[in-house]
Amino acid sequence: MPVIAPMLGPMESIVEEGVTGLHFSAGDAGSLAAAVRHAWENPDKIRRMGENARKTFERKYSGERNYALLADIYEKVINSG
Repeated sequence: MPVIAPMLGPMESIVEEGVTGLHFSAGDAGSLAAAVRHAWENPDKIRRMGENARKTFERKYSGERNYALLADIYEKVINSG
């Protein structure tokens, strides 16, 4: 599922505009409405963004990926001592 995220904090960098979701200006209802309208009017584009978002999640944020990252951190700590 693609995300409509504010251009604020980590969500701005996690969601890639037009690739994995859409951005809106935080605190700006008109900007949010425009992003939702764009999503509603472009179902094929939104479907592709959803597919991209899933691929990105599986590559960067899946349980397996997080486990590998955590194991790597532990290995580095153990080997540094």
